[in-house]
Amino acid sequence: MKKLSFNAGEIKNLTAQIDFTDEDDLGTAAKTFDNLRLAHLRGQKSEVLSYAGCARITFDLRFGKSRRESVLPRQGYPKRMLTASYKDLTRADGAAMNSI
Repeated sequence: MKKLSFNAGEIKNLTAQIDFTDEDDLGTAAKTFDNLRLAHLRGQKSEVLSYAGCARITFDLRFGKSRRESVLPRQGYPKRMLTASYKDLTRADGAAMNSI
């Protein structure tokens, strides 16, 4: 994943499909993802499933014909705001270029 390069600077939406063998498990997972989304809104558990390079993660939860969708938006700034998108103007020997 580190070698992937995106022109836009981020993944707009990452979708993960999860197939369950029990409908109760599907409901439990949907409730857990919803609780995590609410915790993120309160500024809690921000280290869980929140990535600077991904604007949101969509979980497509399935059991047979039953489907639920849970969406977790990114917390904080996108990666391009945290890391400069331009190249450093230092030379290979480490000395900075003077523009005077």
